[in-house]
Amino acid sequence: MDLGEMSTKSSRLEEVDILQNLDLLNKWTIPKIDIEIIYDYGWFDKISHKQLIKITEQSLALNLSEQTIRLLNIRDIELYKLQYNFLHIGMVQIAFKPLTLKGLPETFLATLRDARNLNFRQSLMVNVTVLKSVAIGTSIATIFLPSIGTIILHQL
Repeated sequence: MDLGEMSTKSSRLEEVDILQNLDLLNKWTIPKIDIEIIYDYGWFDKISHKQLIKITEQSLALNLSEQTIRLLNIRDIELYKLQYNFLHIGMVQIAFKPLTLKGLPETFLATLRDARNLNFRQSLMVNVTVLKSVAIGTSIATIFLPSIGTIILHQL
């Protein structure tokens, strides 16, 4: 084959500073959302209700096909029961962040469900599918729960 007959493909050379990118990735945190975006409060509501923010962070290995992360554990619920009659979850944020810069061409399906209901289909509140390669950076899903996030802790 003659060199003149070979097709040439355009190529792109990109220089990446791995240490700088890894440092940026390690410093990344989930973005904070203002409480007034989640709830529409008047002046009286601000002084009569208490807002609590709970942050749960876990590192999970991808060696299992399914893993469960609990937003509230039994101890949390028992503490809330002492002070409140109900608990409303207004927003849930889910972030997928790689621990290294190695490529993770994975698809993630995150389901938010009410574990009190034993029927899986009926317990589903929200499904979030992340179809992005986490190697590019972080993927985040913010889920607002205006009416389905209320949990009655005990009856009066």
